[in-house]
Amino acid sequence: MRVRDPARVERIIETAAELFGEFGYTEVRMEDIATRAGVAKGTLYLYYKDKDDLYLALILQRMTHLFERTQVKAAEAVAPATKLVNVVREAVDYFHSQPHIFAAIQRFDNSGTSAQVEALRLSRDRFLNLTAGIFAELNRPEQTVVQDPDLAARLLCGMMRELLFTPPQTTRDLPEQIVDILLNGIAKR
Repeated sequence: MRVRDPARVERIIETAAELFGEFGYTEVRMEDIATRAGVAKGTLYLYYKDKDDLYLALILQRMTHLFERTQVKAAEAVAPATKLVNVVREAVDYFHSQPHIFAAIQRFDNSGTSAQVEALRLSRDRFLNLTAGIFAELNRPEQTVVQDPDLAARLLCGMMRELLFTPPQTTRDLPEQIVDILLNGIAKR
């Protein structure tokens, strides 16, 4: 029985990330990944069923990494609104630095198998639960600020998804704008 070599798995994932980011999913072959990673093509198939399986492993690894980073950023703030801005900033910065990951998520959401879509849903649910918890923190005994924290979390994800899919010209204060619009509406004050 062969034991998975964590260093080799990481090298394969990192190589795949570089190639998918550089050339896109359709242009990259398993052979290309194996060559650049310095492993035999057959080695890839010891770890991954096919290119989709490797691609999904990459996405899930990156989503786990992003989730961990957003948890840390949320914990750095005390005020719930600041926590939200920190979480949004982390997500926006992360996907701007790795746009191929966002494109990969879109690809599986639109044409993945049920198992792939389910794996992404579970990953997304962690983020939704984190943000719903922060929205719930906005409520105080004397005032309900957010009636439905779960819905607010979904709206936040939808706003970020659209803005990441077609980013505006300037994104410097995008996290603050997103949170402000979500909490206060779009009407000019």
